[in-house]
Amino acid sequence: GGAAPPPAAAAEDGNSPTADVAQRPIDAAAQPSRGPPAGTAIARRASSETRTTASRISPAAEVLAADTSPTAGIILDPASVDASAVGKDASSSFGVSPAVMQMLCVLCLQAEQREGPPKPFANNARRPAGTPLTTSDMVFEIIMPLTLLWQCALIDIVTPAHRGPATIYLSHTWGYEFAKVVDVAEQVSDAASMLWFCAIVNNQHKQESFNSEYLANQFRANIALAQQTVLVLMPWHGPESLERAWCLYEVYESMRQGKQMSVCLPRAETVAFRKALVSDFDSIAMGLSRIDLAKAKATKNEDLDMILAAVARTAGGVHALNAAVLGLLRDWLAGEGRRALAEGETNWHLMNAVALLLEAQGKLAE
Repeated sequence: GGAAPPPAAAAEDGNSPTADVAQRPIDAAAQPSRGPPAGTAIARRASSETRTTASRISPAAEVLAADTSPTAGIILDPASVDASAVGKDASSSFGVSPAVMQMLCVLCLQAEQREGPPKPFANNARRPAGTPLTTSDMVFEIIMPLTLLWQCALIDIVTPAHRGPATIYLSHTWGYEFAKVVDVAEQVSDAASMLWFCAIVNNQHKQESFNSEYLANQFRANIALAQQTVLVLMPWHGPESLERAWCLYEVYESMRQGKQMSVCLPRAETVAFRKALVSDFDSIAMGLSRIDLAKAKATKNEDLDMILAAVARTAGGVHALNAAVLGLLRDWLAGEGRRALAEGETNWHLMNAVALLLEAQGKLAE
């Protein structure tokens, strides 16, 4: 979750790498009889470039990009957008299928080949060609052009088969590389999953009106509706999400509500993490223990002030939040250590470190 600088009026720039992509589904919406839903053309146009950068894309997204994909033409259908969705803030309780995020991943890889459009909210800076799109970039370069005509959330032009009551709430930062977030989404979901992802569910054309109270209510309500919360963690040696106030708030709120919580690394991070887990478990544990909401960051100072004030009113305040998040991370780290041992690792230092961690948690008997 969390907020990014408002990408105001970005889609109107004719130099946007997705300006032509955005226009085609708008044409299709006006005259749907001319061809299949827009998702087909979008995914197919991305397919050739996607295959040249397959090392970064998720396996399922590569399949989606292929002309033979059975799902490419049924994800976006602007012709079916409900008039009541125009201009509203969000479709709060709904999530989208993993295929929607995979399709956006394909579009990001297509856009990556070219320089990004100027960002009015960042002194007209441009994303350099060849640079992977972050979630913030994806919103600015993909979602806003696609939804420009209707001024709605992306979920409102997703076909009914690919949206429904959210089952998984994804906690992430907008600075993460979007393709890696999609990789995590694939790991934690199945065919029946519906993912609550703020960039897709909230109306990005109304970002400037989203104050701290609105965002807090959105996150709290949708955590309550989802079955579980997944914290996207990267890079493994200094996770950005642990330094962002909104992510810590989402984790705390999930634990306060008694939701199932899990932590997940992108697969690109896993190999290096597993090596470090065996050779330097203590340093990883120390790095993950530096949790302090009071030192966390937020794009807007008012967001951080609101979060600190809200947490201060709960039992135990900021200290309780720090302890809750630290407990979650220790559980995850102990689980990863035990998995490495179960897979045949015979490092005695790792065994001792895991045992000490479990003992500190009162779980040594396990």
